[in-house]
Parts: sequence; C-alpha cells; structure tokens
Amino acid sequence: RRTFRGDEQVPFSTTGEPLTRTQYERLELGERGDIRPDAANWQSWSVPVDFDAGTSASIAERPRQFVQFEVLFTSSMNQGGRLDFVQFAASAPLVSRAVAEIEPNWATAGEATAFVYKLKPQLEPEDRGFDSIAIQTPARVLSLDPVGRIDGREVPFVTEISASGFGVQIPHFGPQQTGELIEIAFQAKVFAYATPFFARLIDSTIPFEIAQPALEGNANEGNESSTVRVSLNTLPRRALGSLRLSASVLTPNSDGANDVVQIEYEVLNLTEHTPVKIEIYDLVGRRVAVVGAGSATSGAHSAWWDESGPNGDLLAPGIYLLPARNRQRHPHAPHPAPVVAGVLDNV
Repeated sequence: RRTFRGDEQVPFSTTGEPLTRTQYERLELGERGDIRPDAANWQSWSVPVDFDAGTSASIAERPRQFVQFEVLFTSSMNQGGRLDFVQFAASAPLVSRAVAEIEPNWATAGEATAFVYKLKPQLEPEDRGFDSIAIQTPARVLSLDPVGRIDGREVPFVTEISASGFGVQIPHFGPQQTGELIEIAFQAKVFAYATPFFARLIDSTIPFEIAQPALEGNANEGNESSTVRVSLNTLPRRALGSLRLSASVLTPNSDGANDVVQIEYEVLNLTEHTPVKIEIYDLVGRRVAVVGAGSATSGAHSAWWDESGPNGDLLAPGIYLLPARNRQRHPHAPHPAPVVAGVLDNV
C-alpha cells in the first residue's frame, strides 16, 4: 500500500494490521503498491532440474509446508511437450502412532501454572524411533523440569525454551519401549481459551526430515484430559493483564545504561488482533508520547521507549506516567478505572 509519503510502501492497512489480498483489491489503483515475494516464508526459485540426472536436491534450508513448481514447455510445429505425472517420495514415519495430552487442561489466564505433558508412542519393530520432542504453543513457557519420567522412571532431559514453545531431548526412544509413557513437567502462562500445545517427534540424526506430529488423545489411562488444549477456568475481567517496566529510571545519554525502557504487557483471551496503543503522560496529564501503536492478540508483548516525544526529540527531565486503561472489555465485565502501571523518573 502506498502511503504517499514519497515512495514509501508498507504491507499494512491504515489501521496497522497486515494487509490482506481482499483489502489490497479494495484499494484505489493509485493506492496499490508493488506485489513483492514473501521472503519471510518462501525462498527463491531453484536452478532448473536436470531430468537426465533423475533427482535434484532441495534448496530449502529447513522443512517447508508448501512447494511450488513451474513447468516450461517448448514446442515446434511437429512436436509438443507433455507432463505425465509428478512423483514425491516420503520417508517412513518415526513411530506408528503417538498420542499426547496435557494435565491439567485448564488454567487461570495470565497466571503461572504447572503442567505435565504426557506422550505415549506406539512403535513397530521396523520403526526408526526418535530422540527429541518439540512442543509448539502460543503460551509463554517459564521453566522446564530438567528431569522427566519415562515409564515411571526419572530420566534427565536436555531442555530448551524458545519463542514458539520448547524442546526436549531424551535418550533414544526405540521399538523396545513401545507403549511407555513420557512425562514432561513445565510451567507456563496461558492467555487465551483453548491454548494448544502441539507435539512433534524428531530424530536428531536426520535433521532435514519432517517432524512427525503426535495425535490428541488419551495418553494416560489415569488422566481424563485427552486433549492438548488448555481452557480457562474463569473469564478474564480485563483484556489487559500484567504490565511491567524493565526499569523505573530512564537516562537517555547514550552510555549504554537505562537509555531505553522496555514495556512488557500481556493481552488476555482475545480471538483476533486488536488495536493497541501505549500512551505516556506527564504529571499535568498531557500525552507526551505514543509507543508501539499497532495491533496485538492474546499473549505476551513488549515495546520500547527512549524518552522521545512525538517529533522524535527527547523530552525534558521529569516524572512520566504510564496509565493502564483497558478499553477492550469482555462481555458483562465492569468498566475498570485507569491504573498507574508505571512511573518513569528521568534524571
């Protein structure tokens, strides 16, 4: 979308949301910008395939969900090209079947909760097995227990927390262990109803193979969860959860200490992106800065402020307020009063 500020083009709508194809087609012809390749999710075209060689290596640096082919034909008056079929070869699954569930399958929005992820794989003698488990979730994972359980035995795990969930490396799980229950203990914050925790099994010796997903089901007969989704035990009264500042003193003098402040906030139980605006006020009540204007959905978010005002100039030393106003309310929730969530003292 053209903003008409020089040659600037942005992939967002006027409300700050990602520009969809439908929104793009509704723009006036003069407003429509260039259509560019999605470099974040797609790679460029490979070199032409040598059919005489029989095979061609993939250029993808990681597993991809989609692949696109372009077939070019050259013809003459007496000859034409024809494509009979395209064949894909897939490797065998790591296990015959794996079911997973999480316990408990409920939590309070925005509060740290202890969970146990339970996974039961079924393997045939010819199955390869796995040694790693990746859990993908929009929840905020706080900690992982380095000691898990396999068939009731305590086993040390190698754990890693990432922005998209967490990973656990275990001793190789092979056909001789079929039906044994794997239990992973961790703490996390969930922010929305039916938050998923999807598991995928990985064999680290073949890193370029597609990870095998586990099915949602009854992994432990003693547990009635049978789901990998966590519900909320109560409806949040506010869409805005906790709000924290990385520091209470801001000194933007380029010395590397407290030059900027990080504003961390949590959004609770929203089903779609909602406009978010962070406003800074002085003690007189005048708005002096707007930080991180855009949109957000349920989860943990952050923004940064370097004490600059609307024109980019540094504000005068003083005390500034960050009031927490919850303009997005849930049905039947009372209107909350503004709360001073942070005080920034500039010295």
